[in-house]
Amino acid sequence: MIENRPIETVRSRRLDAGSKSARKLPLDARTLPMVKRLVRDYLVRYWLRIVLAFALLGLVSACTATIPFILKELLDAAFSGGAAADSAWLTRAIDGLFSPDPRFNQLYFIALLTAAVFVVKGSAAYGAVTMMAYVGHRSVADIQDAMFARLMRADLGFFHNTPTGRLISAFTNDASAMRSLFSDTVVSIGRDIVTVIALVAAMFWIDWILSCITFFVFPLVALPVYRIGLRMRKVSANTQAEMAQFTTLQDESFQGIRHVKAYGMEDYETGRAMSVVGRIFRLNYKAAKVRAITEPLLEAIAGVAIAAVLLYGGFQVSAEARTPGDFAGFLAALLLAYDPVRRLARLNANLQKGLAAAERVFATLDIEPEIVDRPGAGPLTPGAGGIRLDEVVFAYDRRGRAATPALGRGGEGVTLDVPAGKTVALVGP
Repeated sequence: MIENRPIETVRSRRLDAGSKSARKLPLDARTLPMVKRLVRDYLVRYWLRIVLAFALLGLVSACTATIPFILKELLDAAFSGGAAADSAWLTRAIDGLFSPDPRFNQLYFIALLTAAVFVVKGSAAYGAVTMMAYVGHRSVADIQDAMFARLMRADLGFFHNTPTGRLISAFTNDASAMRSLFSDTVVSIGRDIVTVIALVAAMFWIDWILSCITFFVFPLVALPVYRIGLRMRKVSANTQAEMAQFTTLQDESFQGIRHVKAYGMEDYETGRAMSVVGRIFRLNYKAAKVRAITEPLLEAIAGVAIAAVLLYGGFQVSAEARTPGDFAGFLAALLLAYDPVRRLARLNANLQKGLAAAERVFATLDIEPEIVDRPGAGPLTPGAGGIRLDEVVFAYDRRGRAATPALGRGGEGVTLDVPAGKTVALVGP
């Protein structure tokens, strides 16, 4: 016999991007715990592949950093006949290896070294990208498995309050953004940061004065890039929410197409869709403008830095204080560093987009059923006894959550006897 007692429930305890408690927290306060959770729950298990990928990315960066030195040695050999003081070690090391003429001998060696560097760089980049692609796709698959398992254990009240389109969007749009976060963004962090550090070290090695002149202006871009990233995260969160709304609208319209046709609501449903599509367009266009802000900013700063290098370096070469190889090597390092710096400036916007998707995914993963078994409840096994329902009542509140029914009003509950071994079906409203 089941007693007529209120069903004990456990309210959902979660923090999602749409909740009031989440909105009270600044973005930075939510970012660090979320990144830690991503690493702990989904990346640590693939640590070996990640370590190997970062080692290969380090090799890519090292190969990139050798290019300015190769150019420096090439020009010094061409202009000084292989007798430059700082390249004498290379002349002695390869003496007579390819040609009796020291100048041509050094040129042959530099040409072969250049080809070898680019072959190694390309091979290492391929290995790193494929390894991180595996980590990204496998991690997202793990997240999708976990989300589906969690949703299968959610109670009906959750599905009553949550549009189907939002759930589908979490598996498609949000998962796609997180896949890019795991693979492309992590690869860019491992490759571009190390490459910039290596090239900056090469620049200081070649000419520390020129390096100081160059990097005096680059910190000016740090604060704007940071603020752009925060704006991008907000725009991305709104875009993902609208995409979920659009998926919900499609599901409702296609599932209820008979009613749409029967009541002549084609124009109404089309208007709803056009309204949502218009909002998505405006958000995507706004995101594109936010991402593009970094381009003119970096171009202006890079132009000032390169102009200063050309002016100072040109005077140094004219006064024979520096060799043409020194100047060309430094300029090559500066130009090679510009592209990864530009990618890193855009990286923050892409990173914030992935983190906005991760917030929505974790909101789904943190769902807890509101209706749970009492502590110590045993399994229901077939037995000889029957089941008796005596004035059993159940209720939902206005938000569709399980609630304590109003008691004390007789005749409103369910009273039913089910004999042992019999199946009883309840039919009707």
